[in-house]
Amino acid sequence: MTQKPEPTSGPSGRADKRVAEIKLLFAEIRKQLAVQVTRLDVIMPTTPKTLITRLNELRSLQILLLKAEEAFHDKFGENKGKVEGTTFDEDSIRDTIGRRLDRIRATSGAKQVSERPDRS
Repeated sequence: MTQKPEPTSGPSGRADKRVAEIKLLFAEIRKQLAVQVTRLDVIMPTTPKTLITRLNELRSLQILLLKAEEAFHDKFGENKGKVEGTTFDEDSIRDTIGRRLDRIRATSGAKQVSERPDRS
């Protein structure tokens, strides 16, 4: 019985999983900040100055969070670094690198990877 690899296996799968976790974290923080602002948003003439200051701090945090989230999406967005509709064929990349290493070994006179090259 063979096991199918998990969709999150490999470097690109782990990176995609991490991006999804960070997106979820941004969403949770955004929601909590909105709850706090909603609770404090009733400003009346008798509202203490410290409460108004706290509300302004929360609104500033919301703006900072949005800027951080935009920067994150600019750097690690859904299709960042990918051509639409393509994926990396890791086996093909390994084969290409292996062939190049074989040519380098052949030109330097190496017999096997673990043997020393012939120096004439």
